[in-house]
This record gives sequence, C-alpha cells and structure tokens, in this order.
Amino acid sequence: IDSFEDPELGILQLGQASLSAEITRQDARIAAEQERVDDLNDQLQARMAAADALIAAMEQQVTFYNGMFESMRVNSAGL
Repeated sequence: IDSFEDPELGILQLGQASLSAEITRQDARIAAEQERVDDLNDQLQARMAAADALIAAMEQQVTFYNGMFESMRVNSAGL
C-alpha cells in the first residue's frame, strides 16, 4: 500500500503527475491550434474583403458601361 500512497514516489502520485503533464501538453497544443485557426480566419476575412471590394469596383464599371450604351442607344434612336 505504501508504494501506492507514497507522496513522492507512489504510483498514484506518479500517475497524477503524468496526467498533469499530459494535460499541460494538450492545453499547449490546443492553444497553438486555436492560434492557427484564428490566423486562418483573419486571412480569409481579409481575402473576402478584398474580393468584395473588387466586385464593387466591377459593378461600378458595369453600371458605367450600361449607362454609356443606353445613352448611345437613345442618341441613335433620336437621329
């Protein structure tokens, strides 16, 4: 029983220390993975914002050209 309960070298104490060390390692791994996920999320949000800006610029060009062609059509019909 002493080999189980010894506060420094007992099986229970060593098992608890081993589990505590494993929990610490897993916590560090989770934190690192969460940081990777957060970085990826930031990158994807930046890419989506850039894509949205590009789409908005293209929509403005479409509106401009549609207006220009409509004006040309109206002018041609009036001649």
